[in-house]
Amino acid sequence: AEDIRDRLAEVDFNSDRPFESGGIPVISDGKKGYIDTSDNHVAIFGSSGFKKSLTVYMPLICILAKAGENFFITDPKGELYERTANYLKSLGYIIRVLNLRDHNGECYNPFHYPAKLYAEGKTDKTVFHRHAGLHDRKTDASAHASVRR
Repeated sequence: AEDIRDRLAEVDFNSDRPFESGGIPVISDGKKGYIDTSDNHVAIFGSSGFKKSLTVYMPLICILAKAGENFFITDPKGELYERTANYLKSLGYIIRVLNLRDHNGECYNPFHYPAKLYAEGKTDKTVFHRHAGLHDRKTDASAHASVRR
């Protein structure tokens, strides 16, 4: 029987050297770990208080950062941000915060550009056609309808 560690990459968490690639932590004693660097999709489920942030997400963030990976984190409570932002900044990461609860930090308004076109009387233009260069008939019609309303 194959040992699961044979299919995983071994990493030394105490080393200052960058990791060759990032991945989900599978086995760890806190000093040495084994990560799955394959391109698999992973879902982590657990009830509140099950220590998902501490045992999976925070180690994953640190692993990805040590490997120089780009990543996007959803963090509704801001817990991961509070615990990892300084570390990520020390590695040169640029952190953007989209806070939908109290509107502090970055913002994103998907209707800004359509509203601008509407205010300028350019209801025949679409977000996708003018702004991103990506369009098809269905998307153009949908975006046009959104601008006209």
